[in-house]
Formats: sequence, structure tokens, C-alpha cells
Amino acid sequence: MKLSKTFSGVVATGTNRLFGKPLWDLGSLGNRGATNLAAYNPNGNEPSALTPDMPSSTVLATYVDPANLAEMNMRPDQVDPSTINVPLRDVKVVADLAGHQRVALKGILQVQNAADPSQAEPSGPITLGDWRKAKGKATIKCSNNSSSVLLELNGLIPNRLYTAWGVFSGPMPIPSALGGTPCVFVTNNRGSATFQRALNFCPLQPTAGQPQFLFIEILYHSDQQVYGLVPALPMAGLHIGAVVHTQLEFPVNVNRAKT
Repeated sequence: MKLSKTFSGVVATGTNRLFGKPLWDLGSLGNRGATNLAAYNPNGNEPSALTPDMPSSTVLATYVDPANLAEMNMRPDQVDPSTINVPLRDVKVVADLAGHQRVALKGILQVQNAADPSQAEPSGPITLGDWRKAKGKATIKCSNNSSSVLLELNGLIPNRLYTAWGVFSGPMPIPSALGGTPCVFVTNNRGSATFQRALNFCPLQPTAGQPQFLFIEILYHSDQQVYGLVPALPMAGLHIGAVVHTQLEFPVNVNRAKT
């Protein structure tokens, strides 16, 4: 039997979150999820919660949701406050061979010397308007002998690092590298990308006794780094929301959350 279905992407500001509200009903997990993006607050240490009526020019910043910390039995005081309320373009990246030094970078057109550390252009602030341009479709095909997923993405942040994850049911929503690691892609200068992987199961046919495949999640890596089989390293101080942020989700085996 051959099965094929295409799903449209939905902009998110966290795992199963858009402006602090749940996107999906996750069945036995209810509306579990967490925000991992906020509005930059230039006048304080804490960012402001994003709302749909904020202007498109709102600058986006890092935010670590206490709900996400609680899932890992961690406390808010275990988060380095210097990693919160940081504009996404200013998130520090690794700058030494030991991996201990992290620095914020100017755009390559703003540095003086060819070998100076820099980040790719564009390097201006990432705004809410930029974030909400994201769109895409996910096509899943299954047959008796093979399964695959194809993501066609547009409107993401140009020239930047992303990863794609399948989120499964469990004690909490569990991310798994979509199609295996590496689940990495880099957008082009228009913010477009494609991502295609073979799968060892059919997401369109849930299997009894196996975790339920819920949705696909697209993560933006503001620290220009990826972490193999996990989205971030919270036990090492690199928290979801401080170095990685959800921009798109594709609902595969979930329904819209009731509001």
C-alpha cells in the first residue's frame, strides 16, 4: 500500500506554542509545550512576552521557559542570566578550540580585516516580522518497502543554521533527529531550503506499542552550533530558548488545540 500526504507549516514561538498559547492537542500529553522566544527588552534584564499585536519591527530575543526547565527537574536559578534577553543576532558563538570562549559577532561587512571573526550577512536584528514570514510544506510518502519525508521551506532567516526534528509522544514531547543525524540544513540568501530523508517507519500509520509521531519541528540555532542527537545542552548551560528556537511546526498526527 502506498500512502502520501502533505502538511502545511505553522509559525511557532516555542514547542507547541505560538504567543504563549498551545498550537496542538497532543492527546495524552494534553497541551504540553514551552515558549523559547521573546521580545527584546532594552530597559531591563527580562525580555517581554510576545503577543500577536506587537509591531513587526519588534526585535526577538532569547528566553528560557520555566516550564521547559521543570520538565528536566531544573530551576530558573540554574540559567545564566547573561544568556536571557539577548537579541538573536547577538547570541554568543564558540570562538576557541577548547569550546570555552563564546563571543558575539558583527556581520562580515562590519569588520575591518578579512580574517576577523564575523557572522554571515544579513546580520541586522531579527524581528517578529521576519520570523512570521516562515512557511513551508512537508510531504511524507510511505510504501511497503520505504518511507520518506521532504521539507520545502521558505521565508526562514537567510544564510542561517537550522535542524529538523520529529516530535514523539512519551512522558513529555520527545524530539528525535528527523531521518537520523545529521538533521541539519542551511538556508540560502532568500531564506529557502529543502530537506529530504529516508525514514524507517511510516508516520502516516501509527504502530501499536511504538511512540506516537506527533509533529515536525524546525529549530533555528542562534548560536550557530548543533548538538547531534539533542537540540541543545541544558545540563551544560546551553538551554532551549537561549541557543535554539522553534520557528515552524508541521502537524502530522495532532489536531489544533482548543482555545
